[in-house]
Amino acid sequence: MEILIEDNEYFSKLIDQRLFDFNSQSGKTPYFTKRDNPDEGRKIGFYCTVDGKLIGGANTYLTHDWLYLDELFIEATYRRTGLGTQIMETIEAYARQHQLVGIYVETHEFQARGFYEKNDFVCLGELPNFPRGNKMYILTKVFEKVE
Repeated sequence: MEILIEDNEYFSKLIDQRLFDFNSQSGKTPYFTKRDNPDEGRKIGFYCTVDGKLIGGANTYLTHDWLYLDELFIEATYRRTGLGTQIMETIEAYARQHQLVGIYVETHEFQARGFYEKNDFVCLGELPNFPRGNKMYILTKVFEKVE
């Protein structure tokens, strides 16, 4: 037996196909039988402007019937004005309208964990030293009962 450490395109595709085959047979939803979901990974932006100037917004992605909140940023002069909450409410309305399971986000200890919790997100866990010397939190807001 030998364990190789290398960038091998053939083996990579073979692992991908074998995992797909296993998931297709074992997964509880039809999601696992779709090889190419055109919505998967689709970027949806939520942007706020004043006189054509971007003052805040969020970049999100559809993934596994969830909305992944990748980036949320508000210009300093507009923080603590309710703009972040307005953007989050718009994101949530979009996710609910599209019947997604919920929203999830990763944030670091120096970022916005309290903001997300104020907006009814629940912290599922933390990754210490991600990167070294920092903590990252994973938070979710679930819209439907999870089995």
